[in-house]
Amino acid sequence: MKTALLPLLVVASLALTPDQAMAQIGSSARYEASELKRHFQNQAEAYEMTADGQPLTLVEQPLMQWSNPVRSQEQGSLYVWTLADRPVILASIFSYQYNEQVFCRHEMQSISDQPISAVLDGVEVWSPRTPGLKRNTITDIPPASSSSARRMARMRSIARQFSGTLRIPGKQPTQLVLKPQPVLRYQSPEKGIIDGAIFSLAIATDPEIWLVIEALKIPSGEAVWSYAAVRSHYHQLELKRNETIVWSAPMVIALQSTRAAQEPFASEPYFTFHTSSPIPAPEMLR
Repeated sequence: MKTALLPLLVVASLALTPDQAMAQIGSSARYEASELKRHFQNQAEAYEMTADGQPLTLVEQPLMQWSNPVRSQEQGSLYVWTLADRPVILASIFSYQYNEQVFCRHEMQSISDQPISAVLDGVEVWSPRTPGLKRNTITDIPPASSSSARRMARMRSIARQFSGTLRIPGKQPTQLVLKPQPVLRYQSPEKGIIDGAIFSLAIATDPEIWLVIEALKIPSGEAVWSYAAVRSHYHQLELKRNETIVWSAPMVIALQSTRAAQEPFASEPYFTFHTSSPIPAPEMLR
C-alpha cells in the first residue's frame, strides 16, 4: 500500500520559478529541485494511513508544488489520500533551513468525518479522533445541475463568495488570495458526493485555508451544495462569505515547534510537526 513538515527556508528572488527557488535551498549544501521533490515523495510513501481502520490510498503524484516567498521562500509538495474516491487527508511536506542544515516539516489536515491514524516508520505520529470536515449547507444557491461543466462553474462561483484573512500578532492582517483552479475535483457516489472541489486561499501559492465545496445527495434525492473550511496554518485564520465571518480558527502557537506524536496536538484534525533529522545530503538523494 502506498501512502503519502522552527525556522524557515532560503532567501530567493521573487522572480524565480518554484523549481528554481527550491534548487537554491540550503547554504551548507545545494539541493536540486528534483532531489527535494524525491525526498518529499519518499516521506509521503512511507506513511500508512487509515480512516476508521480502513487503509487509504495515496494519489502518487502531488496535487501541487507550492512556495511562499514571504516566509524565506518555503517550498513544498501537497499530497492527498483517498477512500472510495473521496479525499480524506491532505498533507504538505516541505523544507526549511535551520543552523545551516535543511530540515523537513509535515503539515497534516483531516478532511474526514472518521477517526484517522497516520503511521510513519512504525510510529503513530498523528491520530485525530474528531471530524476534520464540518460541512455547512448552502441554502441560497439552487440545487446542483446534472451537467458536470455547469457544476464546475457553480463551484467556482461559490468559491468567489469567500475571502480569507491570516492574523499574526504584531503584523498587519494578510488578505489571502483565492486560487480559481481547484487543487482537486472528485466524485464519490458511495459517500453521497455528486461532485466536489478543494480550493486554496493562499499567500503566493502557499495554502493557508482550504475551502471544500461539494454537491451532496440528500435523502430526498435532491442535490444540495455545502462548504467547509480547513485550516492550514497555526496562526489565527478567518473566513468570510459575502463579508460575513462564517468560520475562524484561533492561534495555536505551540504548533510552531511540535514534534511527531506530541500530545495533545497530534490528536487534533490539524497538526504540523518537525522531523528530528535533517534532509540527507544531496548525494544521498541521487
